[in-house]
Amino acid sequence: MDPVGCCPALKALAEERLRRYEPPAGARRETAHWLLSARSKIAAALRAGDLFRAAYVTSVTSWKILEGIWLSNSKPVPAAGGVWAHLDDLTERPPQECLRDLFVGEGAARPDAALQLIDWVLARIEGPRP
Repeated sequence: MDPVGCCPALKALAEERLRRYEPPAGARRETAHWLLSARSKIAAALRAGDLFRAAYVTSVTSWKILEGIWLSNSKPVPAAGGVWAHLDDLTERPPQECLRDLFVGEGAARPDAALQLIDWVLARIEGPRP
């Protein structure tokens, strides 16, 4: 209900702010640091055969991976309930099978998907690594 007719102006303002959105200063550096650390922990756990530890780090890192996906598109991450619905709004999207495996994969599929997604994000927010 909009008896005064404010909704069209508010919608236009929100769309303009989204179009002009710039990630906060330092966000790329901070996200890259977190994901590099998580990548090292997941890879070390898998090398040691410790799937429990690899899955744990994958779980606690999954939201940061999602933030990185949106950051790589210079967009704010939507609320948790809207992430999947707004994936198509992104210009660059990681492979959908990796996202599915990250959240519903069995066994080592989840940590493996996390490693692939972390590499995907890092390539876009850091540039190529030597």
